[in-house]
Amino acid sequence: ALALEHDGHSFSYAQLNAQANRLAHHLQQQGVARGACVAILLARSAELVVAQVLGAQNEKEKNTTEVCGTSAYPGLVTGTVRILHANDVQRSRELRSSFQKGDILVTEMTQPNVMDIAARAGALVTDEGSLLSHAAIVARELKIPCIVNTSLATKVLQDGDLVEVDANSGVVRILEKFNH
Repeated sequence: ALALEHDGHSFSYAQLNAQANRLAHHLQQQGVARGACVAILLARSAELVVAQVLGAQNEKEKNTTEVCGTSAYPGLVTGTVRILHANDVQRSRELRSSFQKGDILVTEMTQPNVMDIAARAGALVTDEGSLLSHAAIVARELKIPCIVNTSLATKVLQDGDLVEVDANSGVVRILEKFNH
């Protein structure tokens, strides 16, 4: 039986349920208690969102190898993490000259003043946001993968980490930690 149709793609209840189970399993592996996750089907975007439980302990954050969020624009890319904290003017200046095409921009939220950096990104990953946030809209305009509402990407990921951004399922996987 057809559960949802979006952009010419059909999704069965089994497909949506399988995605929900994968995300719930991932969160349980990260120490989230069974039953603490909320699954929400966004009917207008064919996306299944599993809300993360906030307040992960620092030690857990250090050992985390994946971060989940809401997929705002699909795609699958691999790249180097470049952290930009919101309103960090000095870091913005640095990234304007050092940010390479294909780097992964990780920030609490995007703002109009970093559009030149975002335009070179292989993907956008934010701690905050929704499908209507600045990052989500920019990603759709630029057609680059985007995951918003991760809650802790800027805490778990480090500048220089090699990551896979799977914006088809809303997961960022650390492939190789950068040794500072």
